[in-house]
Amino acid sequence: MKLNMSVFYDWLSEFHPTADIHSDAIEIDTVRLFSNNIVPKENCLYIGRMKDLFVNGSDKVICTHNNDILILETNDQEEVLNSVLNAFEFYSKWDERLIQLLSSGSMLQDFLNASEEILKHPLFMLDAGQRLLAISQNYPLGSVDEHWDRFLLKGSSTMEMILFLNQSNPERFSKKGVHFLGKDTGMPNDGYHYNFFVQDKWVGKICLVTKNIVISKGDLCLFQLLCTRIEAWFSSHIQELEAIQLDRLLCSAMANDGGNQEELIRLLNIRGWKSQDKLLLIQLHAPYQPFNINSHFCRMLNHQFSSMYAVNFHYGICMICNLSLESQNQLMDRLLPMLYTSKYYGVISQLFTLEDSFHKQYLYTEITGEYCEKEIGKLYNGEKYILNYVLHQMTQQTNADLVHPALRKLIAYDQVHDTDFANTLKVYLSTERRNLETAKELNLHRNSLSYRLHKLEELLDVDLDDADIRMHLLLSFHFLSI
Repeated sequence: MKLNMSVFYDWLSEFHPTADIHSDAIEIDTVRLFSNNIVPKENCLYIGRMKDLFVNGSDKVICTHNNDILILETNDQEEVLNSVLNAFEFYSKWDERLIQLLSSGSMLQDFLNASEEILKHPLFMLDAGQRLLAISQNYPLGSVDEHWDRFLLKGSSTMEMILFLNQSNPERFSKKGVHFLGKDTGMPNDGYHYNFFVQDKWVGKICLVTKNIVISKGDLCLFQLLCTRIEAWFSSHIQELEAIQLDRLLCSAMANDGGNQEELIRLLNIRGWKSQDKLLLIQLHAPYQPFNINSHFCRMLNHQFSSMYAVNFHYGICMICNLSLESQNQLMDRLLPMLYTSKYYGVISQLFTLEDSFHKQYLYTEITGEYCEKEIGKLYNGEKYILNYVLHQMTQQTNADLVHPALRKLIAYDQVHDTDFANTLKVYLSTERRNLETAKELNLHRNSLSYRLHKLEELLDVDLDDADIRMHLLLSFHFLSI
């Protein structure tokens, strides 16, 4: 592994070094004793005596790397060389352990546990939802600050704290490399931070809390080395983990109202969605494509639309669209050509907010999908099918005892006499009592229909001129699903 002069300054502290460090590049991975005929290499730390490099120099040992110098209060080159070799061995074993963790599917807590002897400072890591991923185990409650205690107890900052930090210091998510954020920026404590990015997308962070202690440049170098290893872990894990978490919460919210909608709202709040934003659920289906195209199309949608999030759900795709970020007209202008090309059609829910029921909106699109024309490249507005939706909801929830007794009597008569008066009544009422249309749909002669209607009046013994009675009878057909 590669180290810098500041790491060796800390490691060689027993020799009371005097430092003259300028570049402090992290590129030292080998050590040599200095000699006059040596050709310096950028990756090498050279050990010699002052008199070897300077006229009238002393016997003190000097360590050099490019223009960086450490002067030690000793003349024992061999002891210094052995100490430097021990440093390489110590830190290399640590780095090898981190690489092993990377390749063995370990969790982020394992990285912090493996670094306890290297970085003796409080460390914590957060995901993109600002939930705790890992935290130093050597710092119990009350040993750091209230923010730390909150992580130990709840696994996250309060939403108020997160929103405050987002507003007071919005650029903190765009900073790259190790950077300092103090309490004057709104942070609970001074600390050094490192943001993790995957394909330029912020996916998490790690923080070293100073506890009002001056952090050496050597420790900051080691902190940066730890961050680069963890960044590799994020690159191979976090996209999958983040997607799984958000997908699971969305699917749970749409499947039933017992899901953890509070956590879903929290994750979407952190993504910039506000609780009162206008949302739309769009359900997509590709009837002429295999189901496995949905995963590919989901990825395409999430890549191209920052104002929505798409998940696979029940053999289709559900898109949660934020119309406060992109208008419905703009969304449709971009989405419809993609649907046509990919051979999808879709149905649209009512407008709702994060606080409303995702489950009801999903049911709304499900019922709409049963009645729409299903033409490729089209999006069907549920409002057009609202009556079908309402009737379906009533059928699911209405007590069968509310069926009009006259209809029950008519059905019983048909069963005994093998007649079809119940169906005749249904068609007659559905055509708004127009004889010609009723006769045509029933394939009856006008005289035959007149006979049936006359008989119906006798059997029903109700006033079909009463609009409320007609509505009750029609709803009764829906209650009975006939």
